[in-house]
Amino acid sequence: MKSTFRILFYAKWMARADKAALLAFLERWFDSECEFEVRFAVVVAMCYFLNEEWLDKVFERINRLNFDRIKSKYKTIKVKPKEAQQGTVQGAEPYYVRMGVAWLLATALAKFPDQTRAFVRSSNLPADVVKLYVRKARESFRTRTVEAV
Repeated sequence: MKSTFRILFYAKWMARADKAALLAFLERWFDSECEFEVRFAVVVAMCYFLNEEWLDKVFERINRLNFDRIKSKYKTIKVKPKEAQQGTVQGAEPYYVRMGVAWLLATALAKFPDQTRAFVRSSNLPADVVKLYVRKARESFRTRTVEAV
């Protein structure tokens, strides 16, 4: 119950916040070593900052993520199991941050295709994050016919 209240509080505060103050607030979460704290920052950036004014700052911040430093509580498995296994993910650590970045990029592609493609080409994102982004872009109704890279 406490975490639900916290999420609702943040959602209301963020919707009304000065964008510069909100981005400064997110820095703490972007710099975290905890997987879901970083994912929180990525998803909030996707929700509130994918516009002309802030797009370059979001891309620059995503490009500075240090995926090796972020710790996951989930075990990575290499092959798809026959049955779901609690506490595991099938993908590189930190899987949920990588997927969050891919989601942000696929959403940015729908709104700003040229800028997003240019960013992905020049970024230092891990290859698997780019693959996840391309897959998400192909699966989305909004970007199914848009060239991702």
